[in-house]
Amino acid sequence: MTPDDDVQAGLARLDGYLYWQHQLAEGRAYAEAAADHLPWMTTAQREDLVRVLSAAHTEMARGTVRQLATRAQELRAEYEQRYRGLRRRMAVTVVTATALAAALAGLTTPWLIGLVLVSR
Repeated sequence: MTPDDDVQAGLARLDGYLYWQHQLAEGRAYAEAAADHLPWMTTAQREDLVRVLSAAHTEMARGTVRQLATRAQELRAEYEQRYRGLRRRMAVTVVTATALAAALAGLTTPWLIGLVLVSR
């Protein structure tokens, strides 16, 4: 692994960590806001509701992240397959164009030589 790869991997881990911390904070804020709408609950009931709603939000976020990761892997595989196909088609095109140019040069060279000799 090159230093650039290490840096990229570190940034990806940091990004994942920050994203997950945001999800946890968002879940807690959502749970707190929901509990605020139920002022008749006791402190213990409120804490329990906040805990349960936070956990539910965390599980929902975890499922979403897994789905996104799976889809990202699928897209990567699909794009790599398409890239290989495009690269193969480009190679065939270059070889064909080169062969055609060589054939045309081979066909026209005697004609050009004859033209040059005749014009002298």
